[in-house]
Amino acid sequence: MKKLVWVVPFVGLYVVYEGIVVLLTQGRGESIYELGMLIPATTPSLMTHGSIFVLAGIALICAPFILRKLGSI
Repeated sequence: MKKLVWVVPFVGLYVVYEGIVVLLTQGRGESIYELGMLIPATTPSLMTHGSIFVLAGIALICAPFILRKLGSI
């Protein structure tokens, strides 16, 4: 189980990468498909989804370190 926990930060890195890709997308009128979601390519939607992906990825990256500090792992 302890070795499996160290896979989580790599998943977090992938989610952060996809969030940055969404934030940098400048498509208009079409939808993009990222992380299993069909996201409308409007500026507010791209900014919202990209920011959420980046924050979720950062949380996944930090999770093992926080859990270790709390003594759960």
